[in-house]
Amino acid sequence: MSEQGKQPVREEIFARLNSETATVQWQEIERFFAAGQLWRVVDDGDLVAVATSIAMDDKAEVQALLSDQQLIQADPEFVRSECQPATEFWCVVVAPFVLIQKKAG
Repeated sequence: MSEQGKQPVREEIFARLNSETATVQWQEIERFFAAGQLWRVVDDGDLVAVATSIAMDDKAEVQALLSDQQLIQADPEFVRSECQPATEFWCVVVAPFVLIQKKAG
């Protein structure tokens, strides 16, 4: 499929994932961290755009996000320093992964 042909599909997936994005508290997603399924998008990143790249299996884009540390697997240091039971995150699921981004403010 050409890049032009992928664009409408990308836009549809982006719109669907955007509608599925929700605010959650740490206590609701902690179990995904324990299962190794929790990934975080840096604060200035675009959570839905990252999720779209994963959903589309865009290997080059996902590799670039990983290399640039825009997409990082949640680790114990992040949990210790950033996560309290009521800490709020934006969250979207791209099975089997759960992507989060700390909610501003």
